[in-house]
Amino acid sequence: MPRSRPARWTRSAAATPWVTAVATPGRMLGWCEALRRFGPFFLADVTEPAIRDASGGFRMTPYQQVCVSESAADVARWGNGQTVSAGGVRIQPGTGLVTGDCAETLRSIARKGPSRIAAHAA
Repeated sequence: MPRSRPARWTRSAAATPWVTAVATPGRMLGWCEALRRFGPFFLADVTEPAIRDASGGFRMTPYQQVCVSESAADVARWGNGQTVSAGGVRIQPGTGLVTGDCAETLRSIARKGPSRIAAHAA
């Protein structure tokens, strides 16, 4: 298990803050377009496992904990402290993490389609 992310994943201080980056909404739009063009699955079916994990929780792996720790200042700056700590204590590997806001965003996109992505990315 790597102790940290590979150097190619490390961003410089001058890079756009991750929460305002285009990768996440752009990736979701790409998936929506691929499903629309090529099928054979529906967006709601494809997003269901992620919605289930976000709403029901999942256990943090050691790798995820390292990633969260490395980005803790950025995450806290953008107001989603639940992914940084639970009751002020850093989330440790094996800890269950529920991300209800993420689940609701995915539900909204699954119900209303890619037009919801811009509303959630703004």
